[in-house]
Amino acid sequence: MSKLLARNMSHDPILPSATGIALARIELVAPETRQAVANCKEDQHYHCDPYKPYRNSDGSCNNLHNPGWGTSFSCFTRLLPPAYADGLSAPRISVTGSSLPNPRVLSAVLHRDLNYPATYTHMTMQYGQFFSHDVAFTPSSRTKDGKMIQCCPPSPNNHPQCYPILVPKEDPFYSGYNEYCLNFVRTAMCPQCKLGPREQMNQITSYIDGSMVYGSMENETRSLWTRTGPAGRMHISMAANGGELLPHSPEPDSDQCSKPSENMYCFKAGDKRVNQHPALTALHVVFLRQHNKIVNELKAINPHWDGERLYQEARRINVAQIQMVTYGEWLPIIIGPDAMKFLKLYVLPYGYTDYDPYTNPNVINEFAGAAFRFGHSLVNSVFAEILDDGKPSGYRLRENFFTPFGFYHGQLDAVIRGLVSQASQNRDPFISQDMKNHLYRPKDSPYGLDLPAFNIQRGRDHGLSGYTDYLKFCFDEKIYDWAQLDQYMPTSQRTKFQNLYKSVHDVDLFSAGLAEYPLPGAAVGPTFTCIIGIQMYNLKFGDRFWFEHRDQAGTFSPDQLQEIRKTTFAQILCANSDKLSFIQKNVFRGESKRNPVVPCNTLTAPDLRAWRDSNYPGAEIPNNYHP
Repeated sequence: MSKLLARNMSHDPILPSATGIALARIELVAPETRQAVANCKEDQHYHCDPYKPYRNSDGSCNNLHNPGWGTSFSCFTRLLPPAYADGLSAPRISVTGSSLPNPRVLSAVLHRDLNYPATYTHMTMQYGQFFSHDVAFTPSSRTKDGKMIQCCPPSPNNHPQCYPILVPKEDPFYSGYNEYCLNFVRTAMCPQCKLGPREQMNQITSYIDGSMVYGSMENETRSLWTRTGPAGRMHISMAANGGELLPHSPEPDSDQCSKPSENMYCFKAGDKRVNQHPALTALHVVFLRQHNKIVNELKAINPHWDGERLYQEARRINVAQIQMVTYGEWLPIIIGPDAMKFLKLYVLPYGYTDYDPYTNPNVINEFAGAAFRFGHSLVNSVFAEILDDGKPSGYRLRENFFTPFGFYHGQLDAVIRGLVSQASQNRDPFISQDMKNHLYRPKDSPYGLDLPAFNIQRGRDHGLSGYTDYLKFCFDEKIYDWAQLDQYMPTSQRTKFQNLYKSVHDVDLFSAGLAEYPLPGAAVGPTFTCIIGIQMYNLKFGDRFWFEHRDQAGTFSPDQLQEIRKTTFAQILCANSDKLSFIQKNVFRGESKRNPVVPCNTLTAPDLRAWRDSNYPGAEIPNNYHP
């Protein structure tokens, strides 16, 4: 692994172009690829201001030499060339030429629901999902008029982008409801300007830029904040207790979430997935409040700043704090201290880091399509809540998809207390029933979808190679027989793969990655650490606006940077809750002697007086300012 990662940190381009090899004869190319070529934006030109200290909403002009890198609606990159059955677009098959095992069967056998609590908290899972929505979103294909595609029941006349998961008649769960087909639509093609294998699109910016809060397109971003009244703040709605909430969905009659006839409205945020379940919505509320809190403080310190300046500076600080939490507290738990140190991913205690304009920050297909889905094994079926009086409560996930309405009645603190108190599930092959049989279950249905089956199918849809190819890529180890896998995973898990797959080279990356032994001090195993580590390196050093980088248009002053480094997620949660009083110092780890529960008012917040505009003659620090 160290040899691979050292190679990645040099300018050796180990990440091949996502376009693949251009083909000479257009008639050999899949029709959907030809359409993507026809739709490409080859003549798109960017006009970049190298002195602009703020990010563009769509990620453009971050890299001044390659201004399209990391932009929304760009293609994923790859670690390995795509593995399609026909070399172009058809999903992968066995190396023997036969079909791969049915994803639903693999889900039932490999990803059973077994309870193994972790040493890290449920907030580790939840922050991971929130963060993932900052860097990756793979849109499904749609009809020409923008409608969703229906692939069940399977038929020769189905849309060409259909790739349904067939459920065996003897399925122990779905057969009880006479359900034998799970609707699965292939990811939208990425428009390219050259012919070659099918590639997938990332609809949002790759950069860690708070796009789940602020959006990934200029018109989207502009619609989320106000230029009148308290200018620079995010639009809000209000809870019954007076707390700020996200604004209402702009399309309550068609968002498939709101119930306008009952005066129940879902929320709008920078990411469309905001309403998926209450714990995710809670973090959206927290970081919306954090932005508005920063604006209020900056306005008190610099009363002459207009709304645009207040918004941009607050956004810049809020994004820096998201980066600080992600790399300072969360990521070390995921990939462990060795990878953090080797890849230089730890936040420095002082001083600056250096931007590398040769590092491509685009999201890697293997990261989005497999490795970063490890978090699905961390999810509990029951989400704990702790009420204001200390009494435990909770809710079943399967009953609360797209039901954010409790926030209007003060649910936020109970959700936060539950997330920081409850243990997550271990990262292992086992996935809860609520994710496996009840994903996105409609209120009027006794069942939902199967997430691990979808993950396996998605990997094949994206042309991800088999697991053994990544052992060769990451560790230069050539696998010849099944027994060699025993150094990476328990023999019991290897045996299950051996009984299900015809060849060791057929094993799907998602399932095998979950089965690996964890690295010391890490949640994930070696292969997922390899993939996640490379991605997180690229996101840090390939981002011109990364909060620690020196000599850039958006570089923080030394004093400002030291204030950002005071950030902890515990302090952010306390400051933006309704009335939390106590919390453990590191909310991603359970309470212990080394990680005690402390009063919220003892946690240090960044002092925004470091942002005082000293060039303004009348600038003074107000007497009532308290960070």
